[in-house]
Amino acid sequence: MKHAAILLAAIAVSIGAAATLRPAGAAEKRPNIIVIVADDLGYGDLGSYGGPATPNLDALATAGMRFTDFHSASYCTPARADIQTGRYHQRMGLNWALAANSTIGLPQSEITIATQLGNYGYATAMVGKWHLGKQSKFHPNSHGYQYFYGMLEGQADYFTHRNVLGMVDWWRNRTNIPAVEYSTTAITREATAFLARTKQPFFLAATYQSVHVPIQGPGDNDGRAHPDHYRQTIAAMDAGIGKIVAAAPANTYVFFLSDNGGDAGRNGPLRKGKGSLYEGGQRVPALVKGPRVAHGVRATTLAAIDIYPTILALTGTPAPAVHLDGKNFSPVLFGTGDISYRRLFWTQEKDWAVRDGKWKLDVVGGVTELYDLSVDIGEARNVAAANPNTVNNMKNAFNAWKAGL
Repeated sequence: MKHAAILLAAIAVSIGAAATLRPAGAAEKRPNIIVIVADDLGYGDLGSYGGPATPNLDALATAGMRFTDFHSASYCTPARADIQTGRYHQRMGLNWALAANSTIGLPQSEITIATQLGNYGYATAMVGKWHLGKQSKFHPNSHGYQYFYGMLEGQADYFTHRNVLGMVDWWRNRTNIPAVEYSTTAITREATAFLARTKQPFFLAATYQSVHVPIQGPGDNDGRAHPDHYRQTIAAMDAGIGKIVAAAPANTYVFFLSDNGGDAGRNGPLRKGKGSLYEGGQRVPALVKGPRVAHGVRATTLAAIDIYPTILALTGTPAPAVHLDGKNFSPVLFGTGDISYRRLFWTQEKDWAVRDGKWKLDVVGGVTELYDLSVDIGEARNVAAANPNTVNNMKNAFNAWKAGL
C-alpha cells in the first residue's frame, strides 16, 4: 500500500486520542463509511420526522441515531462543499447553486474527505450528483474520488439526463454516457456494485438526484415534470437506500442527510424552505447508523461541516493540514459525551444568520430578527427588541467570523 508506512505511524501517534473517539471493543479493521445525500428533501418528508412512511430510512433511524437539530446550507452547491471539506463554503466562494454554464467549482486547494481517506488507504467512490464544478480541475476524480458515476451539474431529466442546456450530463469517471435510465435506479445499482467489488476499507458517497426538480417518478419517462408524483420519487430513493444499507458490511457507518431544506415537500413546523436562511431552508433530516452507535433521538446542534471531522475520528485518520470548521461528534454517536460550545453561521448575499445555543439571529432584508428556538422552532415570534444584549453579542460574533474568513 502506497501510504502504509505513513498510515501506521499516524495511527501509532494518534492512538491515545483516537481511543476516546472510537467505540470500545472496535474491530481491528478500519470501518467503512457511506454518506448518503438526498436532494431538496423536506424536514418532514420522512416517516421518522412525522411524514408518510419511508420504510428503509425509518428502519435506519430506528437502528441508529436520529438528529432533530442538524443543519446544512440553503442551496445544493454550498451544502455539498460543506460536506466534502468540513469547512464553510464561504471560504471557497461557493455561496450559490452553480448554474449549468458556470466556470467555477471546488478549488483544487481544498482537501476533500475522499482525498484524505484515500491518502490513508481507503477505496473511494462517488455515485450520483456532484454539483461542485464540471471542468476537469473541479471533477470528482480530481478531488480524491477514484471512481465517479453520475451527474456533474445540478439539474437534469431523470431519464435522459439532459440538463437545462439540452446536454447529456451523465458520466462514468470522465467519459460522457448517453444512457437512458432512471437516475435513482442507476445510482443504486452503481453504489451496490461498488460495495460488491471493493475490499475494505472504503468510503462511498451516494448522492441521489431525488427529489430535486423536475420531479419524476420511476414511470415518468415522458420528459415532463410530475409534481404529483413527489412521494413516488421519495419511495424509489428509499428503496434504493435500503439496498445500499443491506449490501454494506457490518463494520460500516452510514450517514444520511438532505443537502438543504425542502423545496416541494413537507418542512414540518419550520419556516419557509430551500433558499431561505430561516430554519426551513437549512435544518435537515439526518440519521447515522454504525458499530456501537447509540439508538435514539438527539437534539445536539450539528451541521454538515461536522461530518468530515467525525469520519476522521471514526476511521482513525489524521486531519489534513488545513483548518476544519466542523466539530467531531462521534462522542454524541457513542453516548459518551458532547461537542464543545460553538456557533453556526449562514450567509446569502446581504442576508445572514447566526445560531448560538437556543438563539437564532436572522438578518433578512435589513430586518433584525431574534428567535428562541427552544420554544419557537417556527420562528414566529421576533424577540429582538426584548433581548438587545443577545442581539449585539451575536452580531459581534458574526462580524468576527466574517473577518476570519
